[in-house]
Amino acid sequence: MDHFDYEFEHVSGKENIADAASRIGEKRDDPQFGYFKETHELCLVDIDTGYIKVWEEHLKDEELQTVMKWLDNKKKWPSEISKFQPFQAEMYVQGGALMKQEKLVLPTILRKRALGVAHRSHPGMSTMKNFLRQGLWWPGMDREVESFVRSCPECQLVKM
Repeated sequence: MDHFDYEFEHVSGKENIADAASRIGEKRDDPQFGYFKETHELCLVDIDTGYIKVWEEHLKDEELQTVMKWLDNKKKWPSEISKFQPFQAEMYVQGGALMKQEKLVLPTILRKRALGVAHRSHPGMSTMKNFLRQGLWWPGMDREVESFVRSCPECQLVKM
């Protein structure tokens, strides 16, 4: 005994939002596929020492302020910010903060704290890098993670 009455209809993959996962890499001029830059608001970071206002640190960070001023400049950048120039096309300013793609470029003063927070449970280098890469970026971040983990006494004991 059949309790249901089914009707099947073919929907082309190009028009089928359920098939969006297989088309993630394609760029579309359709808001449902996210061609607009999403607004990100990262105002506070809660860590042991209290609240730190990331936006305020951006305003204080002379290096990042200089980078923001040079973003539209096609000339060779000054040596003190030249490490950012290879990423010029991927960076933009949003809400007064420097972004690289969809990641916040973390002010220099907050980087050691971010490394400490990411290393609390002593993950491996790869896990720690992936965790930080979810929403943050700065030049040389991977090397700093590697150095941070290599200098952790507890992590070095585990290797022995």
